[in-house]
Amino acid sequence: MTPTIRIEYYGLLRGITGCKAEAFTLEAPATVSALLERIGAHHPRLAEHLTHSAVALDDVIARPDTLVQPGMTLALLPPVGGG
Repeated sequence: MTPTIRIEYYGLLRGITGCKAEAFTLEAPATVSALLERIGAHHPRLAEHLTHSAVALDDVIARPDTLVQPGMTLALLPPVGGG
């Protein structure tokens, strides 16, 4: 069985990708930043938004250097404006 992670898209990011979630193959543990590069390559229109988006791994906000393991869920949360 190929190791995968689940990617969930919210708000504007869901509209850009056209999907709520998808599975990504993860050959080896990777950092959040490396995975964001792969997601941006897979969804080129999404790439410019990823630098401003929050990332959660299994419901916990993650830093760019956090390791992503197979079986985890990565949620991409667009920036929220307001006042």
